[in-house]
Formats: sequence, C-alpha cells, structure tokens
Amino acid sequence: MIIYSAVLPFALGNSMGAVYYSLLPTAASKMAVMFSTGGVAIVLGMIASYTGMFTDPLQKSLGWHDKKLHKLIDGLEQNLTGQSEQTHNYKDGYVARVLDLADILLTVSSKLK
Repeated sequence: MIIYSAVLPFALGNSMGAVYYSLLPTAASKMAVMFSTGGVAIVLGMIASYTGMFTDPLQKSLGWHDKKLHKLIDGLEQNLTGQSEQTHNYKDGYVARVLDLADILLTVSSKLK
C-alpha cells in the first residue's frame, strides 16, 4: 500500500511512478541505513584526523601550544608537590560527552533488535 500512495502524486504520472518506485524502494533497509551512517562516520573521522595538519601550525604561530604546555606542566608540578588542593579535576564537558556516547550506543543497540 505504501507504493500505491507514493505512485499517485508522482510528477511524471502513475506509470512512470510505478516504474520508479519498483526500482527504488520507498523505505531504506536497515543495512542501507547502517552502511550509510557508518560511511559518514568514517569520512568525518578521516577529516577530523587530518585537521590537525592545518590547525597545529596556526596554534603554534599564535603561541597557544606553548601556553597549553606550560599550563599542563605547572598543574602537574602542583599536584606532584602537594601544593594543589585538588587531586583530580574532571571537566563537566568530558563526563557529558562520555554519557552522550553511552546513550547513543544504547539507542542504536535497541533499534537494531
């Protein structure tokens, strides 16, 4: 019934709509969704892995690398010498991203069943 309701408003007529929707289904299969989502994730991962080639020289020229390195070394020194009151300082953003990732994995696993 889905194909019939898709064929009626087809712009090139009912017969062309029937041919079109017989070749291309109106709904994507689970495998098509999984492969397209995985392909997008792989492509975006590759892009993200190479962005450092462009941003690192910019950060070095602006002095951001040195600033981050000195901040890290100073924080480690304070923790190791006992001058710091905090032993571990977890950022809320990191915890939120880990929980988001767990939520996404649970959602995907429930949809695949």
